[in-house]
Amino acid sequence: MPKGEVPFVSAYGIHQLHIFIFVLAVVHVIYCIVTYALGKSKISKWKQWEDDTKTVVYKFSNDQDWFRLAKDTSFRRRHLSSWSNTNVTVWTVCFFRQFFGSVTEVDYKTLRLGFIAV
Repeated sequence: MPKGEVPFVSAYGIHQLHIFIFVLAVVHVIYCIVTYALGKSKISKWKQWEDDTKTVVYKFSNDQDWFRLAKDTSFRRRHLSSWSNTNVTVWTVCFFRQFFGSVTEVDYKTLRLGFIAV
């Protein structure tokens, strides 16, 4: 450094910054692996539900034409209840639902039938 000037960051500060960036990168990688593993475990449940839809009993009991006009389904009761009247309660319920049973078997099969119908 020229005489009378000081460095913006000391060598020790640069060293601490390198350590911080390394720890941040390691935590990020661990977080990504944990998120991937949790997602994979949740999707494994969906595989079982998908296998259930291939049985003859399921196909016979879940005819799309029969469900087209049914208004009192468990899917509707779960998503259109008293808590769905205001935005604040919807957001609160949805926030907590992401941690506990975000996609249920009824939701999966109902959305599956909707995609097939479209």
